[in-house]
Amino acid sequence: MHLRRIEGGLGCTTDVLGLRGADGGGRDVVLRRYGPWWQGVNREVGTQELAALRLARRAGLPVPEPLWEDRNGLFGEPTIVIGFVPDARPVLEPRDPWDFARQLSAFLVRLHGLDVDPDTAALLPDLPAAFEKLATLDEPSRSLAAHPRGRALWERACQELRVTTFPERVFVHNDFWPGNVLWRDGQLVAVVDFEECGLGDPAQDVAYCSTDLRYLGHHTAADDLIRRYRKETGRTLATLFFWELVALARPLPDIARWLPGWQLLGCPHVTADELRARHAALLERALTR
Repeated sequence: MHLRRIEGGLGCTTDVLGLRGADGGGRDVVLRRYGPWWQGVNREVGTQELAALRLARRAGLPVPEPLWEDRNGLFGEPTIVIGFVPDARPVLEPRDPWDFARQLSAFLVRLHGLDVDPDTAALLPDLPAAFEKLATLDEPSRSLAAHPRGRALWERACQELRVTTFPERVFVHNDFWPGNVLWRDGQLVAVVDFEECGLGDPAQDVAYCSTDLRYLGHHTAADDLIRRYRKETGRTLATLFFWELVALARPLPDIARWLPGWQLLGCPHVTADELRARHAALLERALTR
C-alpha cells in the first residue's frame, strides 16, 4: 500500500509503503528508485547503498535498515527497499546550533572510523581519484562554465589540487548535509541517502556539511562542526579548503535549483536571490583567499 511520496530528492524517487499481512501485522518501508541520471552513471548504485547501510548498521550507526534490492529488474531502474524511520524529519533551522553541530560532528567521527571489509570496499569508488582528473582537463564542465565565476572557481580548484595530496581513505557519505539527517526530539536518529558514498578524504564530508550550513545562514554551527571534528579526531583537515571549493561548485550553474527541496524540508523563508547572494559571498571569499 502506497502511503506517501517523500519529496525533496534530486536523483532518486522515494516512497513510503505500508506492508500488511493477513493477520493485520506489518511495517512501513521506503522504496527508493534511482532515475535516468543514475542509470547513466552507476547502475550498481542500489547494491552500493545497501552495502553501505549494512556496514554502518553492523557498527551501530543510526541508519535505515537495508531490506531488499530489485535484482530482477521488476521496476526497470535500480531499486531498493530500506526501513522507514518513524516520527523523524530533517532540521534545517536548529534551535540549538551548538548541539546541532556537536551531533553532526559525532556522527562523522564514527562514520569515518568504520572498518570497511574487503567486499564492501570493492563496491565503493575512490572519490578523490575522480577529482584528481580535474587537473588534467583543459576546460571546466558545462555547469561551471555557465556561471559567471565558474571558470575562476574551476581554475582555483585545479591550482589547489596540484599541491594537494590525500593521505588516507576512509568511508565517506559524500552527501552529508542537514537534509539527509533525521531528528526526533532534538536527537539525531538516522542519516539517509548513501547513494554517493565511497572511499575518500574525511575532509570531504566536513567541507560539504559546513558549506551547506553556511548556505542556510548557520555560520556558527559550521565553524563549530569543523572545530569539534578536529578536536575529536586529531585530524588537521589540511585538505578542507580544496573540498570547500568542490562544495561551492556542486550547485552550479544556479544554486536556486536546490531551493524547492529546501523549502519542502522546512526552510520556507530563504528566497532564491538570498540563496544566490550567500553562495556568491562564499565563492568570492574563497577566490580571494
